[in-house]
Amino acid sequence: MGRRRRRLPVGLLVTEEGVATYTPFVDFAATDEERLARACLDHLAAVAADAAARGRSLLVFHYASPEPRHARRFPPLPDGPAHPDAWIDLLPLVRAAVDSRAGHGLKIIARHGAGHVWRDTDPGGLQSQTWHAAAREGDPVAARRLLDYNEDDVRATRAVREWLRVRE
Repeated sequence: MGRRRRRLPVGLLVTEEGVATYTPFVDFAATDEERLARACLDHLAAVAADAAARGRSLLVFHYASPEPRHARRFPPLPDGPAHPDAWIDLLPLVRAAVDSRAGHGLKIIARHGAGHVWRDTDPGGLQSQTWHAAAREGDPVAARRLLDYNEDDVRATRAVREWLRVRE
């Protein structure tokens, strides 16, 4: 039986009228992934309800398939634009718009296309797993690096979305 990869923190970047607010969902001591996922999905549902109440629309963007696939594991799912089936995956749009010999991963496209810069000099999935393990052991530096990395990832997704819009 294979090892189950522990899910890392998640966060949402909500942008309205040019102001982007990042909200992380993390508890390094928690072993209950469902509680954190539920908090994130409930927050997203509240953002959608608030937008609708003010006559605004909501679009949820992500990069590649893991986010909606993992979200679907935690019913009940929010309705409308907050439902994972309504989220917009930027990866197929990038693949259709960008010819890249280096690949279409978020780090490649965000850096070399959109000009996004991560705060950490060597960000990546393997490093984030190492930081997560150290944060669970109480390392505040690792915890900060992991939260910054996650925030930079969602900001990179926004940068790619804006870059694609300019390329239209």
